[in-house]
Amino acid sequence: MSWNRPADLMRLDPAVIYTMLYRALAIVTGPITVLVIAVSFTPEQQGYYFTLTAILTMQTLLELGLGTALQQFASHEWAHLALGGDGSVTGDSQALERLSSLAKFALRWYACAGLVAAGGLALGGLYFVGCSSAPVTFVWRGPWLVLAAVTGASLFLVPGWSILEGCNQVTEVYRYRAIQGTLVRVLLWAALLGGAGLWALVLERSATVLLSVWFFARRYRVFFRALLSRRSRAPRLWRREIWPLQWRFAVVWLSGYLPSLFTPAIFAFQGAVAAGRLGMTLTLTSSLIALADPVISARMPRWAVLIARGRFDELDSQFRQSLRTCLALLAAGSLIFMGILVWLSAAGRPLADRFLAPGITGVFFAAIFFQQARQALGAYLRAHKREPYLALSIVNAVLTAGVVFVLGTAYGVTGIATGFLLVAGIVLLPAIVIFRRRRRDWHAIVETSYRPEVSGRR
Repeated sequence: MSWNRPADLMRLDPAVIYTMLYRALAIVTGPITVLVIAVSFTPEQQGYYFTLTAILTMQTLLELGLGTALQQFASHEWAHLALGGDGSVTGDSQALERLSSLAKFALRWYACAGLVAAGGLALGGLYFVGCSSAPVTFVWRGPWLVLAAVTGASLFLVPGWSILEGCNQVTEVYRYRAIQGTLVRVLLWAALLGGAGLWALVLERSATVLLSVWFFARRYRVFFRALLSRRSRAPRLWRREIWPLQWRFAVVWLSGYLPSLFTPAIFAFQGAVAAGRLGMTLTLTSSLIALADPVISARMPRWAVLIARGRFDELDSQFRQSLRTCLALLAAGSLIFMGILVWLSAAGRPLADRFLAPGITGVFFAAIFFQQARQALGAYLRAHKREPYLALSIVNAVLTAGVVFVLGTAYGVTGIATGFLLVAGIVLLPAIVIFRRRRRDWHAIVETSYRPEVSGRR
């Protein structure tokens, strides 16, 4: 039997390998981007760059957790469907009708969300960044307005990615995304080094949108045509099934989103230079998450299918292996980055001044380790089309917001880092308890009379 040795050693299937390849690019391109920014921007420009990119992520608030819900619902329908040789969808007609209804609803939702995002980001960014009392010696308003428009347009593509991943097309999706990510990053670096300033972000986002449209049209034109051209008779699908789960996903996602506000908060509290240092450091933490998270996220569609078919022993075996690999990658990456930062600081390299001190950076790395462990447990439970972490996520959101606005005001970045670690560690403990209880109870029920269509319950 033929096998690939690296994949066999880690028991990774092609979907996970390509997802990790795509995300691994972040751990390679992230530090390169950091170096290019350090060369191309002044410390003040660096602060504006990271503050504006952090504000851009607020567009995902308009999703209200729909992307995650789409993936889960599509996975449960795909358990009864398959992709034909010509790209069409074959299988159970009722499952296909429900998947078609899901796709049409998602397109309407994201079309409206894109329009709101474009206008809201444009006005919100102009107000927030424009309120800074420090004089600005470079152009940022023009690039920001175009960025807001492009970001709004990109929202329209989100349901396509979510449905494809839910329909177990993870290998194809992330094979393409690895290529796309490389191309747009090279374009970003060339634009930054060429003196494009913040217009480089516009080029990067625009290229991402255009390449995504090309991929959908070339590879999955027949697939999407089969979904969108089919007459669906499930107009109440969202109200009856999706929304009871979606709003819970939205609350949980908001809890995890709050760290994205750290950079804008420091921009307001301590200015652009301090925000730039924090932004550079958080770019490293994002690179680590991008490397480790695919081990979990790439397998979620498959877990949903296993749950729909009642194969829980296989589900648990895959999850335990995925969790160990995810946390091992995160720990190893953190140690490597910490070693590099300590060396830069000890050697007195000027680049060290563009980052937070190694001690504070280590606190952030520890916090994301706890946070990633909790998110992995949540991913397993959400594959059951349920959200048991609702109350816990509200507590996490309140505590994290307190870290930003109380400790951040009093102690700056040090206060935010310390509070973030404390919150992440405290919230992980009840998350483990909930995970064990829900897994035991749900599987006991499923073994007798589980109905995956009943969704949204805690």
